[in-house]
Amino acid sequence: MPKHILSKSTFIRGQQCLKSLYLYKNRNYLKDAIPPEQLAKFSRGWDVNELALGMYPGGVDVSPPSQKAVARTFALMVEGQPVIYEAAFLYDDVLIAIDILVKTGNGWKAVEVKSSRSLSETYFKDAFLQYYVIAGSGVELVDFQLVHINPGYVRNGELDLEQLFVHRSVKLEAEEKLGWVKEQIAIEKQVISAGKSPSIDIGRHCNYPYPCDFHGLCWKKIPAGSVFSLDEFTEDEKFGFYSQSHLLPHDLPESLQLTPRQQIVVKTHRMGGVYIDNTKISKFVETFERPAAIISMLSFTPAVPLFDGTSPYQSMVFAFGCLIVGNSPEGHDYQEFIVPIGINPLDVMPEKLKKNIEDLKSVMVFGKNDFDFSLDVFDTINILDLKSVFSEKSYYSPALAGASDCLDVFAALSGESPDEPREYFSDILAGVAYNSLSVTGSAVKPKDSDSEISKLGKYCRAKAMAIKGIADFLERAALASK
Repeated sequence: MPKHILSKSTFIRGQQCLKSLYLYKNRNYLKDAIPPEQLAKFSRGWDVNELALGMYPGGVDVSPPSQKAVARTFALMVEGQPVIYEAAFLYDDVLIAIDILVKTGNGWKAVEVKSSRSLSETYFKDAFLQYYVIAGSGVELVDFQLVHINPGYVRNGELDLEQLFVHRSVKLEAEEKLGWVKEQIAIEKQVISAGKSPSIDIGRHCNYPYPCDFHGLCWKKIPAGSVFSLDEFTEDEKFGFYSQSHLLPHDLPESLQLTPRQQIVVKTHRMGGVYIDNTKISKFVETFERPAAIISMLSFTPAVPLFDGTSPYQSMVFAFGCLIVGNSPEGHDYQEFIVPIGINPLDVMPEKLKKNIEDLKSVMVFGKNDFDFSLDVFDTINILDLKSVFSEKSYYSPALAGASDCLDVFAALSGESPDEPREYFSDILAGVAYNSLSVTGSAVKPKDSDSEISKLGKYCRAKAMAIKGIADFLERAALASK
């Protein structure tokens, strides 16, 4: 059996960028490290896939995909095995594995599982490739289905897999695309064997549909402080500047029509230094009423609903850090709460938070959207979103470019890290860590749950201290302007 040249993942890589495909197959050592957030997305897909197998129990797993797995797949089909997991096929130098191959009364049905709430163009493309390879291998499928999460599903008792997942037949579309797939395979194989990478410049394809892992190589000539670091501009606008040879903010034409916020960003990047609207910041600081609470929050969005009354990918706050700021500089008291594993956060979090803030005059947060549930106590408390100062460009410097969370903003303002170690480097990873503790049978289950909870607590406290640092910075800035 001949060795394969392409797989499903490399075919999709080539659809995104042929240069990336060439480098992956011929210069793989030049790849960037995979960001932990991307690895987290992979783990989510594994967990959902494992759950979907429950709709077709009793299967034989032939993974990982290989020539041996191909032979094993056909042997099981001949033997009459009704369900095969990761069934492998090889045709036209392409090796693929289908999540579930099911024998029905009319013939074989292929099922590919996606952990998303909808089907993207990319998912259709890889389905078309899989159908092409299976059909080319001599297997006549009676159906090919893409399965994805049903966003409208609400859990009530035990998981109802038939309601949780949506089945979409793509057999007719796949048959229509057989010629297109064959052409694309030929193009990609030719690129791989060309001897040098194709000349493809950077563009939107560097990040869509997936972040490319050769970004460091292809972007190495883009200097720090380029137009790509400009906040308030869309990705299309930045690539538009680049295509017109406006690589640096200084290169942008003076006649360019800019919004007020864009003017602040461009001018600050050109001139350096800091832009500060003393009037706006002073007015904002005047709304600080003590005693106050500085609150940080952590949330997670499980793909599969864990509790009754919740839906797929519903965001739920599972932890908060509350720093009480009294009328004197010494009047600080920090408390935190993390929802015990197995408890619905919506049942306990609102009341816990209410007890910490109901007697205060104001609450300081960074990102008001964190408050994703309704509390009557908020009707009488002044909620101050410190993030608005920076999103509205009342204060801006080039060091803040791309800074979105409180830890990054605090570091840009102060040049120092938060007091507590940052055990997780993003809210996404903190949410994934908590989710992995909550999901029974998760592929990324931590060995030491107590240690994981402790790290989450440290991260939550680090965020609270960063928010306090930002509040202190703004108060100093307001005082200096008087």
